Amino acid sequence: MEHYNDQYIDENERRDFLKALGVAGSVGVGGKFTLESIQSATTAGGAAELESMGKALRQDLSGSLTASVLSAGSAGVADQLDRIPEIAAMGIPEEVGTAYSELAEPGWAINEHLLEVGFYSTAEQHLEPFTASHVAESAKSVISSGTLSGLLAEVGFDASERTALMMSVVNNNAHLSKWMPIELYPDELTGEELRPEFVPPVHHRAAEGSLHWLDGLDNWLWQNGVLLTDDLVSKGVSDIKAMLGGLYLFGAATEQLARGKISDKELSALLTAGSATMIMGQEHLADDMIRISDTERAPRGGASQ
Repeated sequence: MEHYNDQYIDENERRDFLKALGVAGSVGVGGKFTLESIQSATTAGGAAELESMGKALRQDLSGSLTASVLSAGSAGVADQLDRIPEIAAMGIPEEVGTAYSELAEPGWAINEHLLEVGFYSTAEQHLEPFTASHVAESAKSVISSGTLSGLLAEVGFDASERTALMMSVVNNNAHLSKWMPIELYPDELTGEELRPEFVPPVHHRAAEGSLHWLDGLDNWLWQNGVLLTDDLVSKGVSDIKAMLGGLYLFGAATEQLARGKISDKELSALLTAGSATMIMGQEHLADDMIRISDTERAPRGGASQ
């Protein structure tokens, strides 16, 4: 599973990204490598499939979504993204508090509304599972249209952060295919320890999983902060920003669906991109702040502050 630094992208990472998007390797060379620099060369593929999925989703959810609830939730997520520099400066809480869990509060409003209207189960029914090709085609669509760049720019993601975020999704497209609807899991993986009736739809796992991670961080960091270096904390805060960015994309897509202001193709592509971004943020956060190795953790005596 690849993890990308938004300040530095090496040649191999760039090449893999462009190959997955079907873009000539020379594009973006000679200047700053950003989504904007490759936008015109990125051709949206799978348009018919994306449109068909979005159309089916729209038909089943027609009239059930409340735009004002989703708009308020998305605005709240945007406000919490504005707090990321403050969270980064704080790093490890000096006492048990709610600084990290507060980041999740507006996201819970979005999540609860989507649960109430059956959004997640409907999305799982109509959207293609996270195959490597579906993730890549969805990325092509939102990159070529500029939709993703525009939405992330609204909430403070600079050009390098936007590029690293989408690269994390596209270059891990095969890894993302492990996040399957429960009915696609092999029989040997389900049973007493993994009960199908208790496993939510994939997009639900992406959104609510991100919120649960944020809810649990205040206490965990306060208890285990002595293990974390400044570098790991910085990476973890970037992962948190990625999860919130994915949630903002998801909230924006559902709000625009409620208002009838998004195309079917863009709807399915943006929902996939948002969910995949939240998933990768969760996985990276676990590696950067939770499941750290002895070689990564702070030396005896605690992290430097």
